[in-house]
Amino acid sequence: MGGRKIDESNVDEFIEELKNRTTGKYINQGVAFNKNCKRQMALLRNALMDSSSFSGLIKEMLAVRYSDKPKEEAAVLDIPKTSNAVYGGTTKDNEPENNFSGWV
Repeated sequence: MGGRKIDESNVDEFIEELKNRTTGKYINQGVAFNKNCKRQMALLRNALMDSSSFSGLIKEMLAVRYSDKPKEEAAVLDIPKTSNAVYGGTTKDNEPENNFSGWV
């Protein structure tokens, strides 16, 4: 699968392949942190301090990130609206601040 371009035409097939080659109930996707990068170590530290579950934090971040999709797309994807409580960031209009640009 390495280097394979995933787009709208093949994403469902790719997910099915992941499901088929994975034993158990879950599909695991990983993230690696460079021990020599101060920024990445700071991100890991903050993530671990902010949540009792790294996996849960990442799933919440993904839910927040993709909750900005147009309503019809979100309905197809069954993406729930989530609070921004984990991050505490809001704009002056009290809308969640979902800017994850600049993350590694």
